[in-house]
Amino acid sequence: MAGKNKQYDEILAALRRLSRSDLRDSERAAVAQELDDIDTMVTKLEHGVVEIAAFGEVNSGKSSLLNALLGRPSFAVAAIAGKTRELSRQEWTPRRETIKGFADNRLVMVDTPGINEVEGDDRAAIAEATVRYADIVLFVTYGDLNDVEFSAIKALRALHKPIILVINKIDLFKRRELEQTVASIRAKVSGMIGEADIVFAAGDPSPALRVYHNLDGSEREEWVERPAIIEDLSARILEILHREGKAVVALNANLFATEVSERIAALKAMVRGEEADRLIRRFMWIKASAVALNPVPVADIAGGMVSDAVMVQQLGAVYGQPFSRENARALITEILGAWGIMVSLEWVTHLAAGVIKGTAPLAGHALVAIPQGLAAAWTTYIVGQAASVYFRQGGWGGRGAKAILRDILSGVDRDSVLEPLKDELLRRLGAKASSSALLKRL
Repeated sequence: MAGKNKQYDEILAALRRLSRSDLRDSERAAVAQELDDIDTMVTKLEHGVVEIAAFGEVNSGKSSLLNALLGRPSFAVAAIAGKTRELSRQEWTPRRETIKGFADNRLVMVDTPGINEVEGDDRAAIAEATVRYADIVLFVTYGDLNDVEFSAIKALRALHKPIILVINKIDLFKRRELEQTVASIRAKVSGMIGEADIVFAAGDPSPALRVYHNLDGSEREEWVERPAIIEDLSARILEILHREGKAVVALNANLFATEVSERIAALKAMVRGEEADRLIRRFMWIKASAVALNPVPVADIAGGMVSDAVMVQQLGAVYGQPFSRENARALITEILGAWGIMVSLEWVTHLAAGVIKGTAPLAGHALVAIPQGLAAAWTTYIVGQAASVYFRQGGWGGRGAKAILRDILSGVDRDSVLEPLKDELLRRLGAKASSSALLKRL
């Protein structure tokens, strides 16, 4: 038990560290729900809460079964479907001396909406919400498993949750019917649920008709309430908790920690990717405008290089990797070198534009501004995307810059990337040309 307690404490400490992750404001906002989930799990573990969730179709008798285990009418029961609309919890207090190592723990029963009273997507969401914190799942059925129930069991099993399959309402079965139902269920769940975890119960048995014989020889009939049949179910739950309760709770917490940390990592990557894309597009516009609107040959090229270096530095900051200006220039050189012949064509465009600007300053500038600006923006886009991959992966990931560049180029439509810039550059150049004409007339 000492080893299991140590594992329990280690997972609790890991979750606390995860909740204190160093996040920027935008990242913290994106993972707010995940951080709340971690706090809920930490509170659950700190207070020693063990959750036992009932799962099943509408009218399978989940609520009645839980009430029978609790020994009190705590969960709402109704003859119509859909009474349970959200998760509801009640503390369970069985004989604590039967649960070794759980004297100070709180056992909580959780009732859930029926899996067939909601649509598929909502059903999946309810299932996820149910089992996220549940340590043991009671899957309640009152007949042979249908397709919806069987799919739900497979989904729960894939989440590595201990499942007790409860065949409820056994008071309504004839002996032959019960034998056939059990044989069919066992065949379907073979390899997923063990024999010991298939139990029979009746949370709210139908009244029995009892015949009384009077002293005068007459008879009278009376409907008599029957006690719930929950002994096997209660015994199995307590047996699991007694034998491996700490391990079950630790396993669930470990699975939760793995799942939520993966979600946080994915959301952080999404937030950083979106921020990087916005940054790249901003620098595309800055560089395109600076190059297109600058009438001085060569100066536009030099300014563009500075712009790209600043962009790479800021991309490093987005991904939490501080980068010096020298390292930024080195990375740009590596990317441009991997680009090869394509970047040579971009520089030919700039040099040719510089010559035209020098020989015919006004007419030449108007002629080459748009192509030169778009060429500059295209270079910035490629450098920015490649640098993003570099920072995201902490390097080239063993594939090399050329392979990364090939992936980027094969997945981007150049026209769609540059089209918004082209329209804005035309508008700005048109406004500048109008201003120049007005100044000449004056």
